Amino acid sequence: MFVFKDKNSDEMGVFVREENFLGKSSMKHDSIHIDGRSGEEIVELGYENFEGSLNDVVITKDNRDDVLNWLSGKGELVYLGKKTNIRFLDSYVVAKHKMTFVISFVRSPLWYKVDADWESIEVSTGEVIVNNEGSVYSTPLIKLVKKEDDKVSLEINGTYFEYDFKGEEEVIIDCDKMNAYKDNLLRNRQLTIGFEFPKLNVGNNIIKIDSGSVDVFIKEKDRWLW
Repeated sequence: MFVFKDKNSDEMGVFVREENFLGKSSMKHDSIHIDGRSGEEIVELGYENFEGSLNDVVITKDNRDDVLNWLSGKGELVYLGKKTNIRFLDSYVVAKHKMTFVISFVRSPLWYKVDADWESIEVSTGEVIVNNEGSVYSTPLIKLVKKEDDKVSLEINGTYFEYDFKGEEEVIIDCDKMNAYKDNLLRNRQLTIGFEFPKLNVGNNIIKIDSGSVDVFIKEKDRWLW
């Protein structure tokens, strides 16, 4: 059983004998050849999308048009307690009522907790340990809410950055897309950071405030490859 676009496969009357949603995506990489050195250097560039198929699909109800409309395009997939984004893009042949067919898909390589909300990080003084419970590093969303100071500086696992609120109340730093937002408007000019944004390794991670006072919230800190 799975949920796609907030609709349950059981309720839609769709039975899949092989729900092949799980699997590890391949890593994009560059190979660098160096004269005089055996082998080659590998530079990791992130994970590819995962491609698979639902095999032996059966529509058990008289609602073929509804199912075709449902299993089409992009949406959120919830499966075995985790969520990801998936796309049904290719054409597929729908068999007669209660006969099997195959549907291919492309999904994001990464999975997150279902209904994971903003988590408050109590880091007003000193430092705090944040745990990534997943199986692969995450590039979380970080929300900073202003207290007394316009300018604040923080470190996450040694990655240092500064932010200037310029009188505004909050900002969201998207470590995956490498942007800062306020009400969906870019605030990158108010963010001072190097070439890399913070990552949360599997297990414990250190977050600390170096200067200023700010409330810190984090989202999508736990991430899986299956």
